[in-house]
Amino acid sequence: MVAITERDFEEFMLHITHPDSLEGLNIDGLIDRYLNDVQWLLDFDRAALAQEVLAEAARNPKVAELVARVDSQFRDAIRKIVESALDGLSEREINGRIETLLVMTRALSLHASTHPASDPGIIAPGFEIALRAVLSPPSQPIDATHAGLRAEQVQRMEDLERENQQLRRIISDLTLEKLILQESARENS
Repeated sequence: MVAITERDFEEFMLHITHPDSLEGLNIDGLIDRYLNDVQWLLDFDRAALAQEVLAEAARNPKVAELVARVDSQFRDAIRKIVESALDGLSEREINGRIETLLVMTRALSLHASTHPASDPGIIAPGFEIALRAVLSPPSQPIDATHAGLRAEQVQRMEDLERENQQLRRIISDLTLEKLILQESARENS
């Protein structure tokens, strides 16, 4: 069981952190990796094995030690990526965000083991919003309105918002003119 556990967690680390290419990876790159691996994380057989490993860790101190070591490696790899982007947060806040990523990752496996027919295309957009919220630097709070949109979609939405404001001003001006004309007409009659 220990050998299977080691192999599963090594595969997990390769999928999520890609340790060979951590250099220069930013938050968007990490999010892209997660999103590219949603289907892998939702694989029923892999998820069932992960559940078995965690169950075995509860019974077997050697497996529990291995799980703790792999979790620590996961935290260290993610810390290398997120620390600079989360500059300004306390160590406790950074640790909280890293723990949240670990929980989110495990949650996908748990979901896959209880819902084997899960559609990654349905889960990925919500997962992206959650990832962006967890990984947003303190000076750049997440705007859920724009999360998951392409740049041209965000630009179009901003253009529509500006146009909407202009139209509201025009309506306001016309309403004011109408009230003035009505008042003037009342005074002249």
